[in-house]
Amino acid sequence: MAPLLDSLMPAWDQRSAQKLTVAAPEEEVWSALHQVTLREMPIFRTLLTLRQPFLPLTRRERRLGAGSDRPLLAEMVSGAFVPLAQRPTSEVVIGLIARPWLPNGGLSRVDRAEFMAMEEPGWVKIVLGFRLDQVGSATLLLTETRVRATDAAARRRFWIYWLAIGWGSAVTRRAWLRAIKRRAEAESSPGR
Repeated sequence: MAPLLDSLMPAWDQRSAQKLTVAAPEEEVWSALHQVTLREMPIFRTLLTLRQPFLPLTRRERRLGAGSDRPLLAEMVSGAFVPLAQRPTSEVVIGLIARPWLPNGGLSRVDRAEFMAMEEPGWVKIVLGFRLDQVGSATLLLTETRVRATDAAARRRFWIYWLAIGWGSAVTRRAWLRAIKRRAEAESSPGR
């Protein structure tokens, strides 16, 4: 079965992918993915805090930098990200339309249909996916971010932006995966 990302964004301008193996069954990893919070990811919190002064966030959203007890995935879809597709226990994809090179992030809140149809010049469409593959008694956990610009000018602007923040994006994704791994393996341990 083809990954959901391939049907949602088969062509992209930038891509970042990370993976790790979790010593827990797929269902435990799926649960951890939907439960992990920013409090469990200090480096993610630090990088988010550095970006927040430039974003037009509400007081509730600013609290994320200090650490939130709400699951990160839920926080993201209650903000500018939109749920795009999922296969329960194996795959979930969320999306964002933005102008991230602007100091305020140039976020545009849309629904799934608007996300899919969006082709207005000057924007980038970003998809973030998680995929879980059971491998024996373990689970291979993958995350992939794909970005596609709606025109050449946005592609150039994003490329410059990505040169500056691409490393940070990869660091946050790896931190997210490690937090999911810690939570899933703790939940799956025989002593629980």
